Parts: sequence; structure tokens; C-alpha cells
Amino acid sequence: MLTNKIILLSFLIVTFIPFATLKIVTVSLDPVIREVSVKRNEHLELNCNSESPEFSCHWTKDGIPFYQENMYQDAANNCTLVLYSSVVEVDKHDGQWKCTVTNGTQIVETKQVLVTVLSQPIGPVIMVDGKERKTGSYVPVSASSSIMCRVVYGNPAANLSWQMDNFDVAGHAEIIEYESTKEKSTDLYLTQHFDPQWYGKTLKCISKHPTYLMEKVETYVHFQHNISDKSKWFLKEPDDTEVNEGEEASFECITLQPFAICLWEKDGWTVMDGLNYKYTITDNRCAIEIKQANNYVRDELWRCSVGNETSVAMSREAKLTVLVKPMGPLLSVDGLVQLNGSEVQVDIHRHPRIQCISGSGKPAAYLSMSLDDRPLKVTHEISKRGFILASKIMTESTLIETVDSTWYNKSLYCFATHPSYENSTRFTYIVIRENERIGGTLFLKEPKDILVTEDQKNVTLDCITAEPIDSCYWELDGDRIASSPLFEYNRTNRNCSAVMPRINFYMNDGYYKCVVIRDFLSTESKMAKISVVVEPNGPYIKLRSRQLKNDSDVVLQSGRVDVACESSFGYPAATLQWFLDDVPVEGNYEIHKYFWSKKATAYLTLTASVDETWHGKTLKCIAKHQLFETNQEKVTFVKIRSPIMNVKACFANGLLTFNNTGLTEPPVMYCLTHDDPLVRFRWERRNNQNDTWKQFSDSQNVTTNGMFGEFSCVVTNKFEAIRSKSILSVYGIVSS
Repeated sequence: MLTNKIILLSFLIVTFIPFATLKIVTVSLDPVIREVSVKRNEHLELNCNSESPEFSCHWTKDGIPFYQENMYQDAANNCTLVLYSSVVEVDKHDGQWKCTVTNGTQIVETKQVLVTVLSQPIGPVIMVDGKERKTGSYVPVSASSSIMCRVVYGNPAANLSWQMDNFDVAGHAEIIEYESTKEKSTDLYLTQHFDPQWYGKTLKCISKHPTYLMEKVETYVHFQHNISDKSKWFLKEPDDTEVNEGEEASFECITLQPFAICLWEKDGWTVMDGLNYKYTITDNRCAIEIKQANNYVRDELWRCSVGNETSVAMSREAKLTVLVKPMGPLLSVDGLVQLNGSEVQVDIHRHPRIQCISGSGKPAAYLSMSLDDRPLKVTHEISKRGFILASKIMTESTLIETVDSTWYNKSLYCFATHPSYENSTRFTYIVIRENERIGGTLFLKEPKDILVTEDQKNVTLDCITAEPIDSCYWELDGDRIASSPLFEYNRTNRNCSAVMPRINFYMNDGYYKCVVIRDFLSTESKMAKISVVVEPNGPYIKLRSRQLKNDSDVVLQSGRVDVACESSFGYPAATLQWFLDDVPVEGNYEIHKYFWSKKATAYLTLTASVDETWHGKTLKCIAKHQLFETNQEKVTFVKIRSPIMNVKACFANGLLTFNNTGLTEPPVMYCLTHDDPLVRFRWERRNNQNDTWKQFSDSQNVTTNGMFGEFSCVVTNKFEAIRSKSILSVYGIVSS
């Protein structure tokens, strides 16, 4: 039985006659399979067999032999090739497959079977004047606006169509294949001339693809008049606002004249009156109340748009910052959290590790420490934690001053400052006492701080005493460590050293101390830090959450763009820096930590306004880490290309006339665009019978060679295709 998980192709049964020819009998399944489709997360099995084991077989794709570990011959003489989900890719496995069987003297081949690897595309996205528009947004348009719908990285190409208020609208589709992955994008252009009656209507782009769970995926925008000068409309625009999580927030705009409509947008999405939003509208005032403010990945941007029958105006974008009250602060000594006001015994000879912690807040709390009234020096670490991409941030401050005997019987304070606190500051404290159980002269050799790498072998922790001891053990971050193959004790009457045969980041990174027992009293060594350094992955450059290949070309439209550089799962986190050519560019640096792992992922987000000065330059991200081989840094970069602009088709000689006997000068058609060596040209001629375009040349400049009709030039690169306005050669008159 055929399933979508396992697909068996037609069998080829081959019988060998000794010292004779190869006899072939073909048996086909019902129905005969000539085409199969498989998704990336599915399983495909291609199978052909023979009646005799005295043969060899191999598979070819598009005429090229395909060798893979998952290809085998079993006891039933099957020649099987299995493609698993982790291996199946469009560029590797999409194509014509054929099984070839041979006995050394003769070769027999099966019929070809077309395998299509389905890849779900990204999109659709409507673009107006080169800018992406969010679903449901209100878009200003005019007769000169260019409107396009785009779906990228799919196989096969998605099928796109237009609808205006649920009525079909004509469009022209361009399909582009990416050279690196063989996936395809579809660009659908509006071919109808702009109609002023479109104002106030909804344009919908519908995408259909075999990988969609539903029949289709849609996106839509609302058309509105061009934006007018907002200074002629607004008396007061919305202001930036800060509120605590869960509290109410509000924005308002006041106009100089009455308006017919007012709408509020959040991050480009139109927000209507509902459960969490309430509009208040008068003749000249439009306000919105957010009943319960929530914390998201980034601060929200709000703006209002007002208008009448002839014009529309948009206010400035106002930022809504949602403050999240952090937990804490808490004081910890050697990894143990201490109660507020408690007395803690420490030994000045053991270099206790004292930290102040504040977690899960937005923005990060500012921490400081003091001994009674004397400020202390600390280091800060700010990091994001958890699965959810929220912007809550944990802050840890570690004391770097040396604890001495003057600290005894004094109070150590930790202060946390945050805008959500009622009095802006909270504090906790402990009282430092001398640890009477610890004797500083007992140890001859104590553990020291060590820097190691993951998988390093035979790392030793020293603990040797001056006098005999009864027993001993080690602690890691306050927990006792049992003897095991991963942590081997070397106990003698004066030695409690230990060896870690192989370093593991998750198990061995932390603070260690040796505890010896003598005459029923325990004595602790000083604490030592074993820092396991892990080389991070990357760096990678990501645009719209899609990873870009190093040294690849990327087209950036003019306007705001968010590009991220990522270096993942290292310890400590890599430091990152952006460069445009050789000029440093500022970015927002963040470290994400996750509760299941101490490893950190570093992000450097670049938010900038792209203009023509960026085109032709190289955007570079440099990651620095102590384990990187070349100068402790790695580099990834992309080359920024300008979008295809100003495509024009024209005749070299302007208006030409000719008769039936031929031309004195053949009309030459030129295709003109900006100077970019990566674009490709093709000329197409319209077929008036079915209203389609057919290519007749892939040159930039061509002659009509006596052909009459409508011609158009198409300029393409890896990312887009732009068609020129058509030019006409009819009845002996050539015109542009």
C-alpha cells in the first residue's frame, strides 16, 4: 500500500542466464508511478529489484550517478535508495531519477521517475513602492505607485493571484530560481492601470501551494489617499509613554480641523475598538486607551492617521515602553542565597564569591553594593533567559574587592534601582561574621582557578593538608560530589586531590572547594573557579530571520532595515561588531542565556535607514572569542546590491519607417538600467492570442529581425525581476 511516508517505485526484475544475454521482464505497479512528491520532513524510498544476486545497481539523478551511504542491496536483491528528512533538499534530490542494473556485460535501465521535493515558501507579502506592507495595514497610493506581491523560497513556485474587494484583478507573474538552493520565488505585478475608485478598497494577494495545510494563504492591504503634510493637520501628536506591566496606557492626537476617519496603528498594524482597546473620538480629538499593557520583545510604536475624502495624514510614531518589575534583589555567598538581615560566616583567606542578583525585569535593574556606607566595586552581567523571546532581563553583579578582617561585624548592602519600584530603589543586606570552623594553616596546597576547554582531559584539583585527616569530599556550587568515573578521588591521609578525566561544560563549570574532616570538625579550603571555555558557532548574518550565506549578494530596498548578527552557544559569549566596508556601525548587543544551559548566544542587531550610499558596499560582522584561531576573531559578510531601477526599453533610432523590401537600417532595441554587473537581460514578445509573453532573446540589445508586435525587456538578478514598459513595432512604424 502506498503512503505519503513510503513510496515504492516500479520494480525492474532482471534474470541472468549463465554465459548468455540479460533477460528482462518488467512488472509495473497499478497505478504506474511516474511522478512523486516528498516534503522535507517525510521519508522517500526508491526501489528496484532482480531475480538474481549476481548483479550490481546504482541510481542516477538527471543523468548523474548518485552515491550515498543510505543506498544498499539487500537479501531480496533490492537496490534501494532511502532519502531521510535530514538529507532531502531541493537542490540535491529534486529531479529525474533512474535505476541502472548491470551484470558486467549488459546494462538495463528503468524508466525515469520525477521526484519533486516540496518546500513551503515564505510569504505572501504585498510591496508598495518597494516597501513591505503588513497585513491589514492602510497604505497610501497614487497613480505612480508600483504594487507587487512576493513569495520566496518555495518549490514548486507558488501560484499568486489578485483580488480587489473579492473581485479578480489582472496581474503578471515572474518566477525566479535561486542558484544556491534551486528554490523559486514568485513576483506578481498589478498590470491594470491605477483607478481612483480603488481608494478605500482592499487589495488581496492569494497564494496557493501544495505544502499549505489550508487551500490558500492570503495577505491584504487597504488603499488610502497619498499622505499630506501632517503640519496642516496636527495640533498635538502622541507622546512617548512608560507604564508598568498590566496597567492602562493611552495616546491622543488633536487636529486643526475636523476629520472623517481616525485609525490607530501599532507597529504598522491597524488596531480597532475591542476588548483591550477603546477609541475616544470627538471633532478634533482622537484617543485610544490600552486597557492592559503587555510586555513584548521590543517597545511598541503607535501612531494615528486621520483624514477626509481628499487627503490622509499620519502622526509621528510614539513609543510605548512597558516596565516589568524585576524580582529581588538577592545576596548570595558562594552560590547560596542569603535571607535579608541574616548573619553569614565567611573566611577572608578563602576569597568568598559574593553576588547581588536581580532577575526578570524590563529594563534591567541597576545594581550597586556597599559595606555600611562605603561603596564597593562590582562587575555587571546582563543577560536574557528562557525559551520565550521576551525582553525580560536578569542582572548579576559580582563583588571584585578583596574581603578582609575589617569586614567582620559589618553590614553588606545590595541596592537595586528600577523605574517600576515605588521609591525607585530596593535593598537587601547581610551581616558579615568570621567563620570559626576554618583554619587557614591546615592546607599546604589548595585548589586554584583554572581555565579549561571542553573535552580537555585529566584536569586535577589539588587539596593537600599539613596534618593527617579522617575523611574529605569536594563540593561543586555548594553540592557534594560523589566519587565516579567522571570525578575520581585520590584520597590518602593527607591528600584529597581529585581528577576529572574529561571536561564537560554542563557538569564541570563552576566553583569548587575541598572539605576535610579531622577530629569530627570540618574545614573548608578556599573556593576555586573552573571556567570551561566553549567555542561558539558562527557568526551568521540574518535578514528577516533567514540566515544569509557568507560572501553572498543581498538586495536592500531603501528605508528601515533590521539585520542581526548571531554567534550561538559559546562560553563566554562572543563579542560582535558591525562594519560597513571598514567603517564601524553601531548595533544593539544582547546576550541570551537559557535555563537549561549556561552557554550563551550573542546577538548584535543593526537597525538603520538604508539609502543609495549603502549600495555596492560590504556589510561585515566580526565576532571575537578567545578560542577563535585567527587573531581570536571570525568574519562573515554580505555584499549589498541596489534593487533593479529605471528599466527602460527603447529603439536606438527613434521612429523608423521601412517598406516590404526591407530596412536600410535594422531597428535596434536597447534595454537600459542602472550599472550593475550581476543583472541579466531577456527580451520577450507578447502573444496576443493568449495574452502571454514569450522570450526570444537573452541579450541586452537586439534587433527585431523583421518581427512586428509588442516587445518588452525584463531585467533580473537573484532576488527580483523588473519588466520595462512595452514598445511597439506595427505595420512598418517602429516607435518607443
